Amino acid sequence: MNETQLVRTIKAHIAKGDKAKDKAEQHYIAAGQYLKQLKDDCPDQQTFLEKVEKEIGIGKSRTYELIQIGDGRKTVAEVRADTAKRVAKHEQSCPLANGQNADDPEASAEARKAFYAAEAPPEQEDAAPDGETEDRVPRLWQKPTGKYSRPRASARGRQRKSTPQSSA
Repeated sequence: MNETQLVRTIKAHIAKGDKAKDKAEQHYIAAGQYLKQLKDDCPDQQTFLEKVEKEIGIGKSRTYELIQIGDGRKTVAEVRADTAKRVAKHEQSCPLANGQNADDPEASAEARKAFYAAEAPPEQEDAAPDGETEDRVPRLWQKPTGKYSRPRASARGRQRKSTPQSSA
């Protein structure tokens, strides 16, 4: 089986496993075995992970989960149980992220203020030209400008196709 066929087969088994509850384990086992074969064909781990992310669309953790299921080291039930534990732990540690305190806006607002006060870097007061202190916005509240942020399309940024107007 060549690499392109292998990638298509892996993607098909993952998709079928996601859809079919009763046969999910069989599809995930097959996908894990094919991933193992793809890994053996790659010269190094970085190449393998880049290929999997680019061509199959799954990340490193999911890739290795499927390989473990394919090898028989884990079952689908064990993976789901681990995920449930991880989610429960996250819900305990991040009450605002999962909607807790949503019923009481005052408690939610106070918790959010406390969170940002604890996380914000110490504010520096620089003298403004007129002698007053300049208000600084903590870094957590600034607009994201990283790799994954997209600039907003403005009305001026969009160009309309000009249609020729007939002269009358």
